[in-house]
Amino acid sequence: MANENVDTLIRITPAKRRPDGLTVTGLTGLGKSTIYRMMAEGKFPKPVQIAGAWAVRWRLSDVRAWMENQMPAGAELF
Repeated sequence: MANENVDTLIRITPAKRRPDGLTVTGLTGLGKSTIYRMMAEGKFPKPVQIAGAWAVRWRLSDVRAWMENQMPAGAELF
């Protein structure tokens, strides 16, 4: 049984070996440069660092919460 306290971490773009996974760019429709610019402006969630200084992933819950905040009132997210 999955631990409900553990959040799914997702990549910004697909991995070359596994291009079918959830990604930040795929979920939001934003480009990588736009996401990093928005992060610098404080308008997009920041990633968490994993396994060293260069590896980062976004919490799926953070990305979904950001997406919900961008939607008009009454609209539903998948």
